[in-house]
Amino acid sequence: HFAGGIGKPTVVVSGWADAKVMGQYYPRLSMVQKHRDDDPEWTCGPCHNFITCAKCPDHRVKRKPCITEITSDMILAGFDKLLNI
Repeated sequence: HFAGGIGKPTVVVSGWADAKVMGQYYPRLSMVQKHRDDDPEWTCGPCHNFITCAKCPDHRVKRKPCITEITSDMILAGFDKLLNI
């Protein structure tokens, strides 16, 4: 939030929280997230409900699919996008 708030280029890797909502306030932000709006096959989220994740019936599981399904290629693409902002 600090980097975005002072206008620094920032890459955000987001899971259960909706990066599109947060990102609208930061013009130099590159968002990396599996999002249902971007991928019709992805039905997981963001859901804003990390604790009671529908994809993880055992709620003690800390590694939720919304974050574990993000690949290194997606993160590198986020940096590439940032260079073009």
